[in-house]
Amino acid sequence: MRKSLTKLLALGMVFTLTACSSASQPAATTAAAEATEATEAQTEAETEAAEDDGPAPVEQVWSPVDENGQTKRDDREGHGENGVVTSANVYATQAGLQVLEQGGNAVDAAVAVSYALGVVEPQASGLGGGGFMLVHTADGQDSFIDYREVAPAAQDAYTWLDEEGNVKNNGTANSRGGLAIGVPGEVAGMEYAIENFGSGNVTRQEIMQPAIDWLPRDIW
Repeated sequence: MRKSLTKLLALGMVFTLTACSSASQPAATTAAAEATEATEAQTEAETEAAEDDGPAPVEQVWSPVDENGQTKRDDREGHGENGVVTSANVYATQAGLQVLEQGGNAVDAAVAVSYALGVVEPQASGLGGGGFMLVHTADGQDSFIDYREVAPAAQDAYTWLDEEGNVKNNGTANSRGGLAIGVPGEVAGMEYAIENFGSGNVTRQEIMQPAIDWLPRDIW
């Protein structure tokens, strides 16, 4: 008897809930329709305002992750017909792209990227360093530029050693002081590349401008 009453009560509750749901459906449908119309009107108004004010501002500080800390994977593709730029930092890549769009060639863009990296990643690349560049031109010629740091002119193989052949200053002479560092070759290499392999369509100022523009920004 008790089990039968329990089943009847359960069925009654189901019928009641179903009836309530059916009764409230027209009201819910009306409310949903009104909400949709309001959203569409708001979107249309925002679109018109955006058209009046011009394009939406571009994100100034790029991050490899979204607001949830997840790695972005939908904003890394670019398509073009006349060239491609890639580097270790998105801002440096943008610098190279800007120079290409101004009429520069691949070497101009590479130099712009290098200077920009000195600003956005000073701990890894910069004016105090040096490097190498391999240039392959359209006529099939290959050229190699070596602008790696060199030892100071006043240094030789025995600069840091005492009469007994031990490193001076308790072994720190070869790691501290002016004679223990390389003479930077970065700027000399960049200038040589522009003068000998640049397009001539962009000035030194235009090539360096992206790096200059990033200087006052807190982007790293």
